[in-house]
Amino acid sequence: MSNQINSEYKVILTSRGLNITFGKELIKKVFEKENIKPTSIFLMTVASYKVDDIVIKHCRELGFTMIYTAVGFEGKSVLEIPDVEFIYVTEGNTFEIVDYIRKNHFDDYIRKQVIDNNATYIGASAGAIYAACSFKEAENFDSNFVGINQFKGLMLTPHREDVGLVVIPHYTYNQVQTYISNMDEIDKNRYSEVLNVANEEALILDCKRIVNGASEAVELLRKRRIRLE
Repeated sequence: MSNQINSEYKVILTSRGLNITFGKELIKKVFEKENIKPTSIFLMTVASYKVDDIVIKHCRELGFTMIYTAVGFEGKSVLEIPDVEFIYVTEGNTFEIVDYIRKNHFDDYIRKQVIDNNATYIGASAGAIYAACSFKEAENFDSNFVGINQFKGLMLTPHREDVGLVVIPHYTYNQVQTYISNMDEIDKNRYSEVLNVANEEALILDCKRIVNGASEAVELLRKRRIRLE
């Protein structure tokens, strides 16, 4: 008897987030092109960034009818947080955001919503990097002032075991090729692929998680880019 478990979900990665109008318009175009209907969303923002009001406003303009913010569920168990159809992880300092998410066990909640409930994951900049197997590349862009030394990401993007793709936000295709050429072999072996996501585009990944006994992998079903000029 097979014990294989499969689940499919969508990952939307950007460099610009919902705290600015351009980011909202980019997500709006993605929703239109992908025929996505906004319903319920959990906003993984950091209160000290003071962007919740504008992010909530933009979510309402996009058509979301049920909007939850992380600050209202700090310290809660996963079972106390509502099920939603969309998860949004903000831009900002990657390490500060990861530290906040981990301290409140929101990482468990995100994976449960996306993997078990097929929620769509929207990651902007830091949220795009954190979606992968490892976010160690963020050391090249952000200050690790919170002292994180475990760099395992959410593992939502395609991977086998601990090797998978990583996204570098704010880089054009040519810039990321230069970035790759300057990586040492240890770093190159950490990733199956290094992709860019430029400021004016969204990278959409249709993913399939496959669990077969103790083995887990995420396969890429389809990849495309949508640009807002």
